[in-house]
Amino acid sequence: MPEVGLHIGSGGKHLRIEPTRREFPAATDYWDQNWLYANVRVQAGAFTGRYEALLRSDEFRDFRDQLAPLYENLIGDAKFESLEEWVRIHVTGDGRGHFLARCTSRDQPGMGNTLTFEIEFDQTAVPQILRDLDELLRAFPVNGAP
Repeated sequence: MPEVGLHIGSGGKHLRIEPTRREFPAATDYWDQNWLYANVRVQAGAFTGRYEALLRSDEFRDFRDQLAPLYENLIGDAKFESLEEWVRIHVTGDGRGHFLARCTSRDQPGMGNTLTFEIEFDQTAVPQILRDLDELLRAFPVNGAP
């Protein structure tokens, strides 16, 4: 499967999340079949790191569904919140095309080491982020319903 992922930022400040496989590929239950192993890579100034996390496909869908209207209106917020607190992204728009992503990365669910950082970008970056999320969700669609 080709690499798909969510990428926010550029240069010395970025966050990349690349789902690699489903945790329970044979599951038929909504809650089990949507868990994804994902490689998380962070560069925030002098801090760099990478780790494997367990995230959910519906978390990516929900973030995409919040980010699209934020791009249209340029004001408001969109949140990626992982159930087990591996990754948190809170994007806010100022109404003039400037966006700030406040991010938290954690190397163990709910209790590990935590890195908190911010990434600034403008409205021209959002269409690519939305395309990345669409591609990710084609590769790892949300299966079933709660």
